[in-house]
Amino acid sequence: MREEGTVVGMEGRLARVRMKPGPECGRCCACSALGGGDRELEIESGLPLRVGSRVVVEIAQGSPWLSALLLFVLPLAGLLSVMIVGAQTGMNQSSALALSFGVLAALFALAAAIDRKLVRPRQKPPAIVEVLEPER
Repeated sequence: MREEGTVVGMEGRLARVRMKPGPECGRCCACSALGGGDRELEIESGLPLRVGSRVVVEIAQGSPWLSALLLFVLPLAGLLSVMIVGAQTGMNQSSALALSFGVLAALFALAAAIDRKLVRPRQKPPAIVEVLEPER
């Protein structure tokens, strides 16, 4: 997704860009979950920038299907499978429930590790792709 922003700070090649929620922001709801106001990103860029420059920032989008799989399907499948196996083996309900929530926590930790080690390294970091005229 591409969003417009304003450079509000520079430190060498690192630009701090302030962006208002744009039309694309309504799709994933991340902005509203983070407060819904302006947000700032620090982006490394070799473009000639200065404080006040208006820029276009490209932000890579994640896969909603992979997110749903990691956050909902995998933990729910683990929770249900432990409950079913516990019921089939004669485990009492409180032990099966406790074991299920332990497995649920472990699967959320596994999902976080998969995201950190496999998903995020493949995503492109936000990049400034165009410099517009300065804001007046």
